[in-house]
Amino acid sequence: MKKKLPILILMAILVSCNPKEHIPSGNSQYTNPIKPSGENTVSLHLQPFDFPEEINGCSCYFSRNEEDFQAGKYIFADDMGKSTYLKINGKMITIPKTDDHIDPENFSKHIKDSQLDITLKGKKANGDQEALIIEGIITVKDRTSGAVYKSPFYGECGC
Repeated sequence: MKKKLPILILMAILVSCNPKEHIPSGNSQYTNPIKPSGENTVSLHLQPFDFPEEINGCSCYFSRNEEDFQAGKYIFADDMGKSTYLKINGKMITIPKTDDHIDPENFSKHIKDSQLDITLKGKKANGDQEALIIEGIITVKDRTSGAVYKSPFYGECGC
């Protein structure tokens, strides 16, 4: 019985401990879309759209990559002061916003309304004084369902 006691104690310790769940790091490839945990998950998909007719003048417009940008397939557009445009799950969304300033070296935009929280972070890739090419990451979160879309972006801001 004395030989079995240490084994029983060790087994009791191992059974009573809850191993921590492995959570993958966020530094891996960007995922499209990210589904929230829970049984009733809702996915969030940004879809390409043509340049909005409502935009006339200074604007920012971004695609998932340079190839989509050259083909005119945009996932984000704004007129740098009045509205932001996205196509989510097949529906064109327009979000009113206030004027914003662009720092191409530390490009950052944060737009939100009652349902969506949109963050763009990027850096100047190249460009001139009238049009800057910017690359970065766009994150769109549905504040109601918790669904998140995260993707690289490539595009232009200028007048």
